[in-house]
Amino acid sequence: FPTVITKGLYFVTSGNLDFFRYEDFNKQDIFEIKAGPKLVIGDFKRNYFDYMELSIFPRFKFNRGESPFSFDQVVDKKVVEVNLKQHLFSALALNFKGEINIDDKVAESNKLINPVIELSWNRRAYRIGIDYNFDTQVGGLKFNIFSFNFDGFGREFRN
Repeated sequence: FPTVITKGLYFVTSGNLDFFRYEDFNKQDIFEIKAGPKLVIGDFKRNYFDYMELSIFPRFKFNRGESPFSFDQVVDKKVVEVNLKQHLFSALALNFKGEINIDDKVAESNKLINPVIELSWNRRAYRIGIDYNFDTQVGGLKFNIFSFNFDGFGREFRN
């Protein structure tokens, strides 16, 4: 939902704990933690370059046990998540997000994971964007509508 932009430098932390149990009595427990800085500059009100958001989150996954499925194993245990959003012109913004694998056992050619670039038109009531994932070579169109939970006429707006 649209919110007032809170500018500043923040330290963000996030953690996740998953317990998977399978029919054949295999189990996999996964603990994930990420923490790092997030910088927000600007108001997104002027015509160009009035907003920038940058976040860098080192993320670590620890697991015990394994899944009976090869596609369900824990991978990319040591990465740095990078997200950069830059206001370009009017309501147009460019966003890049991806992960850099910092595991020594991974080849140099596989260090950048899921790089996604998105171009979006951002308004208070909606957002339209097109994106492309360079790893999967899949693009898409996104459309978000905000404030469906609005009920009534609200308060009168005055300058």
